[in-house]
Amino acid sequence: MKHVRYGYRGVLIEYDDSCLAGEEWIVHMGVDNLPNGRHQPFYTVLVDSRDREGDPSTYVAEENISLIFTDSNRGADADADVDVDVDVDVDVDVDVDVDD
Repeated sequence: MKHVRYGYRGVLIEYDDSCLAGEEWIVHMGVDNLPNGRHQPFYTVLVDSRDREGDPSTYVAEENISLIFTDSNRGADADADVDVDVDVDVDVDVDVDVDD
């Protein structure tokens, strides 16, 4: 996926049917100012660290997500419009060993 406004890439790892963040976060992030507000799916995204420094995950409204495809995952209908209905239940454990 790619964030529509900020342009960073990431992987969707979890979703909620609506925004489950606390009221303080919702107000701070201006969620209610989005066209679909807090009553749309929100996704936990594992952010590509090459695109954005800081916290490796973030919480993103569905309307701010654009699906991206590479040649290896496009398939025959690569240019077709894609309508996605996601039903995911994921537990993720990540161990990363980075050498400078």
